[in-house]
Amino acid sequence: MEQRCWNNRQKKVGKFGIINNCKISFIEETIMSNNFVNDLEKNYKLKEELVEKLRHLIKNVDHISKKYSDFNEIRKRWFEIGPVPRIKDQILWNNFQHNIKNFYDYLKLNRTFKKIDEEHNFKEKKNIILQAKKLSDSKNLFRSEKLLDRLLKKWKYETGPVSNDNDKLENELKNIIEITKEKIEIFKKNKEIFFKENLQKKVQLLKKMKDVLKVNCKSNSEWKSKINNFETIKNQIQLIGPVKPEENKIFWKDFRKCNKEFYLEKNIFFKDQKRDYKKNIQNQERIINDVKLLTEGNLCVKEKVILLQKEWKKIKPVPFKVNKKNFNIFKSLCDQIFKKISSQKLIENEKTINETKLKTKYINEIKKLIEEGKLNINETFDGWNNFLTKHVDSERKFFEIMKIYLKAKGLNENEIEIKFFDQKIKRMNDKEKKNEKISLNRKLKEFEKELSILENNFSFFNDKSKQNILLKKIKMDLCSIKENIISLNLKISKLSN
Repeated sequence: MEQRCWNNRQKKVGKFGIINNCKISFIEETIMSNNFVNDLEKNYKLKEELVEKLRHLIKNVDHISKKYSDFNEIRKRWFEIGPVPRIKDQILWNNFQHNIKNFYDYLKLNRTFKKIDEEHNFKEKKNIILQAKKLSDSKNLFRSEKLLDRLLKKWKYETGPVSNDNDKLENELKNIIEITKEKIEIFKKNKEIFFKENLQKKVQLLKKMKDVLKVNCKSNSEWKSKINNFETIKNQIQLIGPVKPEENKIFWKDFRKCNKEFYLEKNIFFKDQKRDYKKNIQNQERIINDVKLLTEGNLCVKEKVILLQKEWKKIKPVPFKVNKKNFNIFKSLCDQIFKKISSQKLIENEKTINETKLKTKYINEIKKLIEEGKLNINETFDGWNNFLTKHVDSERKFFEIMKIYLKAKGLNENEIEIKFFDQKIKRMNDKEKKNEKISLNRKLKEFEKELSILENNFSFFNDKSKQNILLKKIKMDLCSIKENIISLNLKISKLSN
């Protein structure tokens, strides 16, 4: 005797007339059902906890920004938690919305944060409207119908209120939905006609793909153009709506065949391109020979080596192993040259050390002359400018002594700075002057920008706030920046002369 299973699956009858497979399936589904119920209850408890947190959020003594951050976290967590039992869902949702409204009422005390949230909600709703428009314009209306329902749920449950444009945005979305639904209804009524139109469009684009396939390419750039054209047509085909399943099979068979031919041809071309490897390897070997010649010549070859390094970087493509081997040889030769250059610098550093000792002696002599009251400023600066090297520590000590002396003579900070700058110009070459001018112009732009911001901020103060400490500080900053701008303009003009 045979029995029919309740889930329409026929299996062998067991010893006592029980269908074994059906029994197992029923047990599995019962367990899954129980787990689902447990999950609903668990989600309900989690959401109840969130409602309690939201209720106590207003009473917390935390800073308003911390409260707002916690509020967003609670709201985000709410939508991450899964569904709850249907009987309790509506009451729970009403409680959640009630507490959100209470929190927003509380936030009226600090309108800045409410404004931020409304702007965020406005952007989210605008984004949903844009997505709805895209779905309305989509050619695949089967897909649009499903995605539109998701957008409506997102609009209803995941976005908050906006200030003035709420009705306007809702009407805009409503119009888009109505238009989309009309299109879907028209599509369903005239499904056969649309299927034919979609098939015709796909066939036309497939012909274009075959035409692109026939184009002969000889260079990398041509192949890039061909690949782009092919991929563009391919994407256009995929965006076209559905066709009848029988016709779809025939079309996709032809489509896959065209794809296969294209990629086969492309692979053949790039395999042939390996011949360029040989040429690039020869170029690398030539550069290695040039560096070897430089190691045997004079030491003043740093710039030539740098140029060869730049040329090396441009050589592509090269097989990895060969490239690594050649690069190691090239790098070792370059290192030899730079070691020779560094040894030459050591000799130059010895000269610098000797001159530094002379500078220290000269500074001590200046101190004695200041004590005796016999210092001649112009002769002192000329003597200092005769030194060839520029040692930072010595320069700092010299200018500190001269600054103290000039202050004692009655010069102010700006006059001393300009006088020092005149002396520095005398020791600069053309390249250093150019770099200094660029640096000063950059600083000038920064100060001018800062000045513009401060003047703009200054305009916001009214008559009642004239005694404000912040206002006094802004005035002081304005004066300081203006003095810096005048000083920088004077320095730039001196460098230009």
